[in-house]
Amino acid sequence: MRLDQETERVLQFEKLLSDDEIARGRRFHAERHRRRFIVSRGALRTLLSHYLSVKPGDIVFGYSSHGKPFVQEQSHHVNFNMSHSGEYAIYAVSREYQIGVDIEFLDRKIEFDDVAKRFFEPREYTDMRELPQAVRKRAFMACWTRKEAVVKALGDGLSIPLDQFRVSADPDAPPCVIEISAKHHQLSDWIMHTLDVGCEYYATLAGYRSDINDAQKYR
Repeated sequence: MRLDQETERVLQFEKLLSDDEIARGRRFHAERHRRRFIVSRGALRTLLSHYLSVKPGDIVFGYSSHGKPFVQEQSHHVNFNMSHSGEYAIYAVSREYQIGVDIEFLDRKIEFDDVAKRFFEPREYTDMRELPQAVRKRAFMACWTRKEAVVKALGDGLSIPLDQFRVSADPDAPPCVIEISAKHHQLSDWIMHTLDVGCEYYATLAGYRSDINDAQKYR
């Protein structure tokens, strides 16, 4: 979803928001940040309304102790997640998986080697460094979005440190979870996909198979 919408569209989305969402939006000092928040939340409500068969404005969100949102009092249960970077937001919805999604702007100014050395699992950092120099920043973004998507799927904030599980680092190879603690589900339970979001962004979807009631532990 593009977040740089026309003013009329932004106002339409704002009408769908709850009072607390409107208050949150008004706390942003920069107009572009307010606009991005309003559009991303309004679009989320619109998307979920099709799955839940309710009006977008009637959806009531709750939040886990780690801040992951969920829909209260669902008649048709869905799990969802969203992420935004620059002028794009991305959404994932599933009835079968606990899911996480992450998108990052590739031209973001960041000392990626230092960040990777500090936060990545050591073998991920080695895998990234073994790739050609021209590929390394994209490899960093691939690995970062893969790890963020896993953490968001678990819904536990950073109770699982980024360096305590391992994902694949090659941006041009199929993504996967390589190692993760058994308490965070078996490897066979996990799925991971690179999402085609154009050449300026990189995005990953991750999830693990769960039954409907599994979401209750995040509330």
